[in-house]
Amino acid sequence: MATNWTPAQQDAINTKNKTLLLSAAAGSGKTSTLTERIIRSITDKDSPADISKMLIVTFTRASAADLKTKIYNALTNALANDPSNKYVTKQLIKLGSAKISTIDAFYLSAVKENFATLGISSSFRIVDSTETDLIAKSVMSDVIENFYDTVDGFPALCECFERIRDAEDVMEGVLLSLYHECLSVPEGVEYIKICADECDKFKGNDFFRSSYGEIVTNYILMVANAFALNYQKALEGIESNEKVMRAYYDQLSEDRALCLEVAQLLSSDSFSYEELSELICGYEFKRLGSVRDANEQSIFCKNLRAAFKARIDSIRKSYLCYTAEDISIFFDQTSKNLYLLYSALAQFEKQYFEEKEKRNILELSDVKRYAYKLFVDKDKKPTAAARSYAAGLTDIYIDEYQDVDPVQDLIFNAISTPHNRFMVGDIKQSIYGFRGAQPALFAKYRKDFPKHGTAEAQGSDAETIFMSENFRCAKPIIDFTNLVCGNLFSACKDSIGYTKDDDLVFSKKPATSEKVKVTVFAKAPKSKAEDTLEKGKISLKQVEAEYIADKIARLLKNGRKEDGDPIKPSDIAVLVRNKAALTGVTDALAARGVKTSVSDSTSYFQNPDVLMTLSILNAI
Repeated sequence: MATNWTPAQQDAINTKNKTLLLSAAAGSGKTSTLTERIIRSITDKDSPADISKMLIVTFTRASAADLKTKIYNALTNALANDPSNKYVTKQLIKLGSAKISTIDAFYLSAVKENFATLGISSSFRIVDSTETDLIAKSVMSDVIENFYDTVDGFPALCECFERIRDAEDVMEGVLLSLYHECLSVPEGVEYIKICADECDKFKGNDFFRSSYGEIVTNYILMVANAFALNYQKALEGIESNEKVMRAYYDQLSEDRALCLEVAQLLSSDSFSYEELSELICGYEFKRLGSVRDANEQSIFCKNLRAAFKARIDSIRKSYLCYTAEDISIFFDQTSKNLYLLYSALAQFEKQYFEEKEKRNILELSDVKRYAYKLFVDKDKKPTAAARSYAAGLTDIYIDEYQDVDPVQDLIFNAISTPHNRFMVGDIKQSIYGFRGAQPALFAKYRKDFPKHGTAEAQGSDAETIFMSENFRCAKPIIDFTNLVCGNLFSACKDSIGYTKDDDLVFSKKPATSEKVKVTVFAKAPKSKAEDTLEKGKISLKQVEAEYIADKIARLLKNGRKEDGDPIKPSDIAVLVRNKAALTGVTDALAARGVKTSVSDSTSYFQNPDVLMTLSILNAI
């Protein structure tokens, strides 16, 4: 049965000889589209592609295995339709050794093939954090002890961190955490020195001429523009109410004038720290008049005024409470501390690598850094090895591109050409920020690449294709998601760059009229909460758990799916923020006779037998 591809899917499948960014929404059939593109390339009668010359990578083993299975099935079907096709038969044979893997496996393969070039042993083994954590802590402890005894200023730096909380090995934890953070940027530990140089460079200049000052400038400018717009709406809203106009108009107008003046100053080519400080810190909030009969307009104005005062107070205390001389001193001290941190981390990295070299072991993060060294030079340009590797590839497919970090982006850029990279992702599904992923990279590509079908795209080597049709969810879910994402993400124009093209398009059949319901459980004031407990009533968490259990029980009793089948327990999912909430929900469901399957990834490692085995392995 032929698949009815959407126009966007057809474009993603058929557009060739370009760098393509496929912005594929959840449930839009991206894997099927990716598979179809690969199969059509292989079975092209005029210029068939070779699966062994493709690099297809994703983030998880499950995704890589799933993609390989789908390609296998598609090739098998193609061969069934044309049994005499020897080329497809060859591709099916080659599939077993094709470069379809996780990104980490791709790094590992490249490093193993070039171990001599990189100057490492060919017999290294990959270890996990269970083994390396002990080595890292031991090495870091030695480095800290040595620096504490021999380096001026380091004891004072340690004191800054040790005061955070009363616990042992705080400095070790801080430095190890900082070291791992550095591994997600191309410069590695050298990034700390770059930051130190930046602080040293600006210690005698105006704060707002520094890169740090630019961040604060953009933040205050965003606040000023947002409140100016809200004040304008408030002033327009009270025009029809004479009492509220008399009580609030002058004060709100002055607040709005401040916002506009701040925005104008920050948008100018040059302004000083003193000018901005004088403008914001010198402003006095005049008291609002009184309105006897509160209404929606007066309440909105009072809440807006309170929010604006709180934000201005925060800006004053956080950024504008110092003199220019104070800031110069801060820059000077910060640069000295950063140089100390850099020296300590550089020494740690040296000793840590030496220790791992003795044991002939590497971490996956080491493999990634070696791959970066192999493919990207000091100027962030492709190396000779990268050009050689790229010459052996006709197509590069990278899934979940919204979760790549700067190191990964530079590696993929180095081994690709302007005509063979196919990047798939969804800005709304970035989940690896804790590992250094920067969705802003994906957003920048979308901003820089012209949209497919436009005049700009015709003469460009790169395009963006939006695939927004959702075949998975009901229309009310789609509408609710668009409402939430449209309001939240559109506020992050630089980092996310959300546009109307990112809105999901309902494409599932049949449609349903069941509306999305949102129930909010709000905490009562402390005094009322205490009264509730004294009267013996259940807590807010218990109320929420009981509510969820009741809803589920009713669904299981009377609910029907869109195809008419009764709803089963396996059709329902409950997502919670922590295990404490999970227990309450499972208990409430058990009381109603509803069986649950709880996903708890930590339970296995809490097993006494497993803990004993881990302890023995650590000792070994």
